[in-house]
Amino acid sequence: MFHRNEFSELKDTLRSYNLLNNEVVFDVFCSKKNYKTIYPGRYLVNSHMDLNSLVNMLRLGAQKPLNIIFNNTSTIYDLAGKLSYQIEADSIDLLDAFRDEQFYSKNDFNEASIRKLLFLTPMKYTGL
Repeated sequence: MFHRNEFSELKDTLRSYNLLNNEVVFDVFCSKKNYKTIYPGRYLVNSHMDLNSLVNMLRLGAQKPLNIIFNNTSTIYDLAGKLSYQIEADSIDLLDAFRDEQFYSKNDFNEASIRKLLFLTPMKYTGL
């Protein structure tokens, strides 16, 4: 189920782009479509999209790819700062992920291999 603040934030965002014409209808429609999980990400929404298409896209988490470019980073702190501007993540959360030993062991990485991967070559990443 939705956390109340997540659904409110979604509606606030839709409203700020004039994409939410009738909040009550939206609430009822989301309930009828069994829309329960908000997938964070970047979505391509246009003003001509009908309510059914909008809710289906959000329900499926049909996000659009985001190009991320980072270079000239010498520390994980630089990287976290640059990435936090480009994606919906706090730089502290990114730093925590970069230093997570479980991530390293699960993916057969170590801190040296991550540094080599991230800092020796300017990179462009396209993902969801």
